[in-house]
Amino acid sequence: MMAKTVKKPETKYRSIEDDERIVANTLKGEAELRAGLGKRFKNADEFIEHLSNL
Repeated sequence: MMAKTVKKPETKYRSIEDDERIVANTLKGEAELRAGLGKRFKNADEFIEHLSNL
């Protein structure tokens, strides 16, 4: 039996602006969790319902 070769996925490049946005939103989310504003979901359906109400 011959082994199959797996193709290497394409590398995605992000701009510096995207990285700064990700870091800023992560820090904002962490601050909200510490302030007790975090939201937890019991299952995927509850999460999807929450997103549809935004």
